[in-house]
Amino acid sequence: MDSTEIRNLRNTLQLSVVEFAELLSVSKDTVYSWELGRRVPMGLIKKVMKLIAQDQDIYQKFVLMTEAERKLTKEVKV
Repeated sequence: MDSTEIRNLRNTLQLSVVEFAELLSVSKDTVYSWELGRRVPMGLIKKVMKLIAQDQDIYQKFVLMTEAERKLTKEVKV
C-alpha cells in the first residue's frame, strides 16, 4: 500500500491517526510516516491493512478482537 492508499483507508474507516495506530498496535508517528511516504508498512501489518481495505467486515471483526484483547489485558493487570 502506498501513502495515499493508507490515508484513504484511515479516512474511510473514519479513524484519527491515533485511533488507527492503536488499532494496528503501532505508534502514531509510524502512521504519520506511512502517510507521508517516509516509510512503508511491511509484513503482517501490510497484509492486515490490505485485507481491511478489501473487506469492511474484516475490519469489524478486527476491532472486536482488539477490544476483547484489551479487556483481557486489563483484567490480568487487576
